[in-house]
Amino acid sequence: MIQTPLRLDPETHAQVRARAATHNTSFNAQAALLIEWGLEAEKEFSQSDH
Repeated sequence: MIQTPLRLDPETHAQVRARAATHNTSFNAQAALLIEWGLEAEKEFSQSDH
């Protein structure tokens, strides 16, 4: 794993923190999961576009 600093606006930070608390995971685990989901969704969207 590579550790990367991430700057978020306060609202996004609060949303990720709330998801982490709801799902009993760390902030970093939730941020990584949301980034993965976003990348997968973007890939699927790009593939369906062609």
